[in-house]
Amino acid sequence: MKTKTTYLFLLAVLIITTSTLTGCASPKGSTAFDKRAYAQDMRSKALLQLYSHEPGARTEIAAAPGYAVFEAVQTQILITSTGNAYGIVRDNQTGADTYMSAFSAGAGFGVGIKGFRAIVVFKNRAIMNEFIDKGWVFGASGTADAKSGDDGATASGVTAFDDRMKVYTFTDTGLMAGASLRGVKVWKDKELN
Repeated sequence: MKTKTTYLFLLAVLIITTSTLTGCASPKGSTAFDKRAYAQDMRSKALLQLYSHEPGARTEIAAAPGYAVFEAVQTQILITSTGNAYGIVRDNQTGADTYMSAFSAGAGFGVGIKGFRAIVVFKNRAIMNEFIDKGWVFGASGTADAKSGDDGATASGVTAFDDRMKVYTFTDTGLMAGASLRGVKVWKDKELN
């Protein structure tokens, strides 16, 4: 009986924490201008982080038709995973920025919460435009991360989606262990564009 009560208590704490943290993946600020500036600062920091780990990525991104940078929070409770994110797609040809929001859902086994950044390098203009206008991405992920401030292990990885895009990921904070199949829906942020 005591074990069941403890389990239910921990599950309730995880669900409340998950609900709270999942809402944290949005640009901060009281005006659209402030939120765009916050997102641009996040992009700059994420790119610096990427270039320090993968120096060749700077040339790859400069040569690409465009790229996207997202900051996200992902949660996984037993067989369900969800997450949300905000980001910017940069068209390298025009220099235009498109501000985006995202939501993910998936199924798999695991438990935890993590914050991370993802940098998507588009290999052709058509896939970049499809990403902006239609916004669906499907994939599989596996993770075992533990990070808090400067302590813990930071996971980074590269996922190639054939010849269309490459995704670099870096864990910021959190604790997560699991594997899942997921779908991600991205859309243009009406307030920031």
